[in-house]
Amino acid sequence: MKTTKLSMIIAVILFTVGCNKENDQLVPQEHIKNIDLSYASSIFIGPNMVDTDNRKRLYKVTNENEIDTVTYTNNFDETFTPQWLPTDIVKINDNLLYLGFQGVENYILDTRSGNTVLMETAPPVSGKFLSSEQFIPTSRGLIYLGNDNNLYSIVANESTLATMPISTAHDGSITRFAADPKGNILYAADVDNFIEIHLQTANSSKKIDTINKVGHTTLWNGIKENELFYYKPTDNEEETNVQLVDTDQQTSRNYGNNRFILSCGLSNIMTFDSKVMGIGCNEIYELVNTEESEEVLITPLRDFNIINNQTADKSQDHMVISGVNTVGNPQLIKIDPMDYSSQHIMQFENLTVYEITSNSFGESIFWGTFQNNGKTAIGHLHNDGTYTFIEQNIDGTIDGIGKLN
Repeated sequence: MKTTKLSMIIAVILFTVGCNKENDQLVPQEHIKNIDLSYASSIFIGPNMVDTDNRKRLYKVTNENEIDTVTYTNNFDETFTPQWLPTDIVKINDNLLYLGFQGVENYILDTRSGNTVLMETAPPVSGKFLSSEQFIPTSRGLIYLGNDNNLYSIVANESTLATMPISTAHDGSITRFAADPKGNILYAADVDNFIEIHLQTANSSKKIDTINKVGHTTLWNGIKENELFYYKPTDNEEETNVQLVDTDQQTSRNYGNNRFILSCGLSNIMTFDSKVMGIGCNEIYELVNTEESEEVLITPLRDFNIINNQTADKSQDHMVISGVNTVGNPQLIKIDPMDYSSQHIMQFENLTVYEITSNSFGESIFWGTFQNNGKTAIGHLHNDGTYTFIEQNIDGTIDGIGKLN
């Protein structure tokens, strides 16, 4: 009888502990629910400018071009300070941003309301290491490549976010991708000493090509909704390097007659009404056009060096590119993609720009450092090509910027 009672007591204790552990797992974890973006025209991640704490902060630029710290609200509707530091800002479209906190917590931010939705999947590959768009909108949601080398689809609204891994058939790691409006995906997988090109549709998967690792392989979207493209490096200079994939027919063919070599890949891809443009090193590529000749054009940026892949952006119907000329003077160029004419050529006063981002209205925000004293500046680039400094005396660099309206 004593043994039976003791067994019952142990069973009760184990049951109680088990329930407590289960209940502990069900306790909601504190995370960001809303970021106060009222009266904000831009946001950026920068060094602390308000007190002695050395933490990086998320700031907003108000419509009056004043800098203010943002206020966070957690999922308990309380004002709080996030545990992790903000590290990444990526523009998804005119209304959504990706906001990362040290890769631990990752959010989709609705810039209209300031509401955030916590991502449960892997964060996207950093744009510094991805020579294609990071998020591509399709009928099956936003397609992105996670830092675990898997593809995901996201369907987001103001209050919910559904993430679904996309099943792919390949051996190796996915390194690049493109997707058409229907959600058909063209991706490159690194397999041993080869690059495999696969087409993934809603109902099937097909290997399109296998390429030797002799140079950069890049992928991009076309103008028509059933066209995707990839650049095929080859040792044979007589072969055409650009391939067009028809996602309806699941076929591939040569595109264009201009044989060129991508010396450093494509750092920016911009889609306009009648053509798709790419920027690699200091050259502008016309990757897709509507002409029957299907020529792939190259326009070099003579006497001009782009600093990095974050200093070129699409601004309404123009390209905005920042860099330095051959004597080291910082410049910003606004280029018309139709005829490649420079609408505005402007020389910054001693400021080397490292990042620029624009909205659908053609307004941009940029940051850079002064060559004479190393101070960091934040500026607002207006549609007419003029600019206004918002702050010129920041100690430390900016980790990310986003233009909101």
